[in-house]
Amino acid sequence: MKKNIIFALSILLILTFSISIISAEDLSPKIKVRTNIKELRDRNKGEIQKVREDFQETLKEKRASTTLLIKEKREDIVKAVQEKREIFKDEIMSLRWENKMKIDQKKVELKNKLAVIKDENKKIKIENITNNISDLSIKFTANSTKIVDKIETVLLTIESRADKASAIGLDVSAVRVIIVSADTAIADARAALTNQISKVYTINTVENTVDEATIKTSLQSNRDLLKKDIQIVNDKIKAAHEAVKKANNALKVIPGINATSTTNIN
Repeated sequence: MKKNIIFALSILLILTFSISIISAEDLSPKIKVRTNIKELRDRNKGEIQKVREDFQETLKEKRASTTLLIKEKREDIVKAVQEKREIFKDEIMSLRWENKMKIDQKKVELKNKLAVIKDENKKIKIENITNNISDLSIKFTANSTKIVDKIETVLLTIESRADKASAIGLDVSAVRVIIVSADTAIADARAALTNQISKVYTINTVENTVDEATIKTSLQSNRDLLKKDIQIVNDKIKAAHEAVKKANNALKVIPGINATSTTNIN
């Protein structure tokens, strides 16, 4: 009986050991597979990270290159605008000098015409009014030139923002069309200023006929003419301002434009 029990226990131990060996052999491939999968994941993760890093570096280099190109383009545009302004400034100086020569000549002519008037106070008053009309025109064109320069500077900023937006893939084609129109409007405003600077306001009288009534009519005519001329120039400047404002508004509504700086124009 005792021998049977010992034999049975021996058989049981052998079976248990065999099962353990079989189980270990069954688990070994699974462990290896899991290990291989982990190694593959780690390797893929490293490769993906490298791809990402390479992409970021390429993107960084591309952005740096694009930024440099935009900067160079802006510098070229600013330089061109400055040169254009210098040319316009020289033209204005030349016109003002010619205008001054004309005004001085007209002053001499007016003084001779006023010789028939005995009242010295009236003579002085007429001369002062004539001079004031000319001075008003000169001051108006000087101030208006500064305004046009400011409008043009704002347009340059808008154009720079459009370039930056284009560099990051935004569609600014519609804005560029408006920018061209705004640039044309600014050129028209400068042309109107040039025309205004060349004007001389004098008292027109019939030859050998000078009287107070004629002079009074001529002075009023000069006032009305100056007012009309100023309005013409102001309309051109307003058109340039509105064109630049339109370009800025068109730029602001582009989705993603906030990635660039903001321009304010009232």
